[in-house]
Amino acid sequence: MSYALDLTVRARRGFMALPLAVQELVLDALEKISADPEFLVERRPLFPDALYDDDFLVGGLRYYIFIVAQRDRANETIRVKRIHHLVRRK
Repeated sequence: MSYALDLTVRARRGFMALPLAVQELVLDALEKISADPEFLVERRPLFPDALYDDDFLVGGLRYYIFIVAQRDRANETIRVKRIHHLVRRK
């Protein structure tokens, strides 16, 4: 069973800052996390949030994507707090 996704305003802003082609890849990544939350790497006890990172090559640029989230096992929800990215030339 998939977890529900809840994106904060900050996460939505980070998502909207990406080019459309990269947004589609990030949506695929969010689906992947929703289907299997074990893709989120927990960093406790130092950090309360979990992290998922990936990189995509689009239009000759490499996009490094960082999704910061909290998993709520009781409510089967993943709250996406931030979506960050870095871009490098190939």
